Amino acid sequence: MCLAMLFWLTPIVYELASVPERFRLLILLGPMTPFIVAYEQIFYYRQWPDPAVWAIAFMHALGALVVGSLLFVAFEPQFTEQL
Repeated sequence: MCLAMLFWLTPIVYELASVPERFRLLILLGPMTPFIVAYEQIFYYRQWPDPAVWAIAFMHALGALVVGSLLFVAFEPQFTEQL
């Protein structure tokens, strides 16, 4: 259910421009949306993505790095037991 929701909230089968303006930021906050929009703008429209798309993609990547680092540090002592 959650995966299906994420699929339809990510503009894969529709363009971000077709989303009403008031919902566009909400759609852009999805975890894959800025990357999909950036690829679409680069390869389909042959233009650089907007700075807002870059900023949101950077924030998603930074958040994933922080969460991953915190999980790694928290579970590091157990890694040797698992190996």
